[in-house]
Amino acid sequence: DEGCAALSKAMLSTRGGGSGPSAPALAGGTLHTLYLAGNCIGEEGTHALASVIRGGCGLRRLHLTGNGIGPDGVKALTEAIAEDEIRRGSLDAPENDSDGDAIFTDDMGGTPSRASPLLSQRSGMQELFLGGTGMGQSGCISVSRMLEHSISLRVLSLANCSIRDEEMAVLSASIKQSGSRLPLEALQLSFNEITSVGLESLARALWNSTTL
Repeated sequence: DEGCAALSKAMLSTRGGGSGPSAPALAGGTLHTLYLAGNCIGEEGTHALASVIRGGCGLRRLHLTGNGIGPDGVKALTEAIAEDEIRRGSLDAPENDSDGDAIFTDDMGGTPSRASPLLSQRSGMQELFLGGTGMGQSGCISVSRMLEHSISLRVLSLANCSIRDEEMAVLSASIKQSGSRLPLEALQLSFNEITSVGLESLARALWNSTTL
């Protein structure tokens, strides 16, 4: 967690082109992919990463597979991703409404915002790997809420997360609600506890998806 916090601090300090040996690699939010799978990152480290994402670091691919971040860590991370999407939508939105813009309702205390799909898809979180993180039922609900706001996410891995039919129903409902606005192309659900009931709810949700 201390190493993750230090990395997060470096990413924040170099966003605007800071100084020091790490600046060229991280300046201007140019670090788009972060592989941290199979480490000892816990809730504290995840909160540090969430702060970076919330600050608009430009991270597009995040691999946290096999880290015990737990439900609270997943909640902090997914809320940060959703808030970043909403913020980007607010910044990218034209003054006048136009066809093709996506509307988000911020259920985390904000106001509805309108997003430009092209701009947000180019700069938001596109790949998120959370397999084997011990997220539990509440963590799965947090991921579902994030999906309702995302117009950037293309790959989501939730392998080995003890997902059951109940959690699958929640995920499916979010995918169905998002419809064509969510550009999800790959959903990894290996090594979970999903039966034919959960699979059926997912299949029904995919009728509204144009990418998965």
